[in-house]
Amino acid sequence: MHAAFIRFGHGYEQSDRGRCEAFDGFEVIASPLGGFDEPSRERRVFRRTSGNATTYASHAIKLARRGTPSSGLYILMHHGGGREVLAVPSFYDGGDLEAAILAMPDRLQYALLYTIWKTAKHARDEAQAETARDWAKAYVDKRIRRRRATKTRGPRVEIIPQWEIDLKAMASQSSRGK
Repeated sequence: MHAAFIRFGHGYEQSDRGRCEAFDGFEVIASPLGGFDEPSRERRVFRRTSGNATTYASHAIKLARRGTPSSGLYILMHHGGGREVLAVPSFYDGGDLEAAILAMPDRLQYALLYTIWKTAKHARDEAQAETARDWAKAYVDKRIRRRRATKTRGPRVEIIPQWEIDLKAMASQSSRGK
């Protein structure tokens, strides 16, 4: 699998941008603690005996598959920022993982799916931030190379690795020293 998050959408059934199609083509096999109706949202408020509570009312999660059961599982997340589809890598266990998740009580199902989604989201956010830092540093250091398109490949922009700059500097110094 090359991508974890495979679809994104604005999240509205009807809007000036049209209908959100991010979840189209998926067969929902579990919807722990429901959708966005008021009773479902209230079920996602986890109360403690102290009276304090943590709310997940803004995040509705569904477990889905697309095609055959062996094609893998998907977590469909609907929150205030829209909709996201996270592909869970296939695990060749004959469906045991799916069966174990479906056998869990709703609150545990929700907690597991939310934890998997949140972990993947944090990894995505960190990778995006690291990439932005790398490109900003390369821009300041003037280490960005632009290559024109050819008949066989499109245009490319890449960061020149520091080792390549060092190698060229060493080659330049040694050629001047002769």
